Amino acid sequence: MDRTSNILSRALAKLKLAQSQLIEESQVLDELKEHEEAAECELGILRSEISAKDAKIASLNEQLEKREEEARNLSRELIGKTGEFKAALERENRLQTKL
Repeated sequence: MDRTSNILSRALAKLKLAQSQLIEESQVLDELKEHEEAAECELGILRSEISAKDAKIASLNEQLEKREEEARNLSRELIGKTGEFKAALERENRLQTKL
């Protein structure tokens, strides 16, 4: 019985050690899960911020395109007005030279 008792005692000690290790590993796993959840939450926030910034960039690009088109239109208008002004100056110069 002493030998059986000794074997059972060692087996019980091993079981207690395994149980202790299992508890520790379970705690580590819980901590890892908490960190993962926090990281996922932060990732969601970052994705939201990126999405908002992408929308702002798209809006700014649209405004830029409108301003570029407006600048092209004003440039064409200025070229036309310059041509009209030059033509008017030439007419005036011709009239003055005839007088």
